[in-house]
Amino acid sequence: MKVMTGGIEMPRPEPNGGVSNKQVQSTGSLRESKQSDFFHLQHDAGNNFRAFSSSTAAEATMTTNAPSGPATIPHRQLPSSASLIPIDLKIAEERQILYDQRIVCGWNKDKIPKWAAAIEDGTRSFFWICLAPDAEKDIPTFKRDGTTYMPVGHVSLDKVDINEPDAVPDTTLADPEKGVLTITSLFVLPAFHRSGLGAFAMDECERLARVPPFGSESIVAVTVNTLSPRYCVGGVEGPDGLGQWEREGADRPVPQNNMLWYEKKGYKRYKEAPRYTSVGKQGETLWWYACFMRKELH
Repeated sequence: MKVMTGGIEMPRPEPNGGVSNKQVQSTGSLRESKQSDFFHLQHDAGNNFRAFSSSTAAEATMTTNAPSGPATIPHRQLPSSASLIPIDLKIAEERQILYDQRIVCGWNKDKIPKWAAAIEDGTRSFFWICLAPDAEKDIPTFKRDGTTYMPVGHVSLDKVDINEPDAVPDTTLADPEKGVLTITSLFVLPAFHRSGLGAFAMDECERLARVPPFGSESIVAVTVNTLSPRYCVGGVEGPDGLGQWEREGADRPVPQNNMLWYEKKGYKRYKEAPRYTSVGKQGETLWWYACFMRKELH
């Protein structure tokens, strides 16, 4: 699929059903690796921010109005150094790292300038999902106020729905005046799947939704959107379901249903609607339905 702006991002699969993390150049390189079940959950500024860390001892020199401290919910496999660090797209090094991660993801690298503008106008809070640097891993790092971080993914908490270029923002996804923000662009490098990082990022975004300047105390719910189950394993037969993959000419496995993961985290489906686009075999634009989900914050 050319564009998929859902809350869970999935790397573009190779024809054999695996994922190729193509080697990229920036401040380091991402090692070439493959894994068969590529639809595992993945969850896509300025100076002086504070890190949001799963370690009570981890505190960067960055400052915000948000409290520091441990993750809201304990994660059994979560590395103790996990933290969310605000992305600064004014820094070329960080722009390159984000571009490289979007290449691995498979889409939306062209949206980086739009995301940068949203950060500047205060409608997007964009975070690196970071771990402590590991010399054995060829993963780019960056420095912030003398501390080195290893970004292994990213996630965003948005006050405005950033949709297709010509689409009207969906205010059911994000509308601060109605107390709703949306979590999107959630991506974790394949090498770090099943480490608890996706859940950690979600939990922290849910917490920060009620913390200025990322959100406000008036926020009552957060939303996500993901590919409709009709296109996933066990989905709907025919052109409006599983047949869409043949219309696109995609030589790839049918994805697993991510909606179930969200449901376990307390999200409830409230609608389905056309959301994503891709180009069909005949050059036509194909529209794909998304599942829209909402979680009340207590």
